[in-house]
Formats: sequence, structure tokens, C-alpha cells
Amino acid sequence: MTFLAALASGLLLGLPAAVPDPAGPCAACVTWRAAPVTARGLLDVTGPLDGLDVLLVVESSADVSAAAAVARELSARGASVGFELPLASVADDL
Repeated sequence: MTFLAALASGLLLGLPAAVPDPAGPCAACVTWRAAPVTARGLLDVTGPLDGLDVLLVVESSADVSAAAAVARELSARGASVGFELPLASVADDL
């Protein structure tokens, strides 16, 4: 079968549609996005936070120290932590 014939067959027969998983994504596929104050609530849970991905939202220069403190604490418990920084007007303050 030539490439063109295979391509035509695929287009005419159609490809199976992807079926969404009603259970949602697994925990390993989720990144939590939260303000530093909200993310601090994750520290109320006892035990390690291994495998937890957290993106801390930094909206102003006032958020930087709080975000850094929470990031250090989450990281010490095993979470992977990143920062979301604005690209617009507030970024000049950071």
C-alpha cells in the first residue's frame, strides 16, 4: 500500500474519537495554582507532600516574601513549587 493510499484510507475511514475520562486527570497530572495565603493551607495536612506540584501566584511585590516563605516550606515537605509572575504592569515592581 502506498503512502497516499494509506492516507486516503485513514481520512475516509476516520480516526476514532478520543474519549474523555469521566474520572478526570490523575493527581500526577495536576498542578495546583494558588495565592501564597491559600497555598499555606496545604501545610496544615500532616505528612509528606511528595508528588504535589504547586504554582504560587505572585501578583505584586508585596506577595514576593510570602510566596518565597510558603515555597520553602512546601518544598521542605517534598512538593515541587514554581512561581507565576505577571508579564504586564505589575512586573516592573518585582
